[in-house]
Amino acid sequence: MLESVRTLADLLAQDGVTVEDLVTRLGGESDDTGANVLVNLTGLPGVTRADVVRARPGVDVPAHLELELEEPEPLQPLEAILV
Repeated sequence: MLESVRTLADLLAQDGVTVEDLVTRLGGESDDTGANVLVNLTGLPGVTRADVVRARPGVDVPAHLELELEEPEPLQPLEAILV
């Protein structure tokens, strides 16, 4: 799961990344609500659901990404890969 988080963080840091880029990387079943895209049953190990929030409704620029994990993860290893 930590490697998946690192991959997503790297993707979010790229110039020009789109909501569609994130949804494609997440895999799974997506539901576009306009303001965000909910992704269920993601293709990422340890991640059951994701919410890709748009900067503004109808714009393909992500503001942030929220992940729902299968199980709680200790914070320290996650902090270490994001530094």
